[in-house]
This record gives sequence, structure tokens and C-alpha cells, in this order.
Amino acid sequence: MYICNCNGLNKRAIARALAEGASTPADVYRRLCCAPQCARCVPEVVELFRAARADAVEVSLDGATALA
Repeated sequence: MYICNCNGLNKRAIARALAEGASTPADVYRRLCCAPQCARCVPEVVELFRAARADAVEVSLDGATALA
């Protein structure tokens, strides 16, 4: 599924950038060597970024709970 038609970015490419350590939504674009053109994709990239961070925190908390 394409997230950014201007740059031809799909959900898989964005997920890869997140998995490789993108630390902000802007970093997602930098890692993919592009920038938002019309900005319609920005809210979805932000949402994917937030979801990835929430998953990371949840995994971290699950690990801390298991160790406690």
C-alpha cells in the first residue's frame, strides 16, 4: 500500500526505516532520501511512527515485567 505517491513510498519502506532506527517522522523521510511534497502522507507517517514507538514501549514494558 502506497503511503506517499509523490515519492513512491509504500508502507514496507516506511516500516523498514522505522526498524532501522528512524527517531522522528522527519528522520523517516531522510532515511528514505526524500521529503514530503504535497504533505498528504505526513499524518500517516506520523501515525506509523507513533504506533512503532508504542509497540517498542510495550515490548520494553513486557520485558521489564518479566524480569521483575
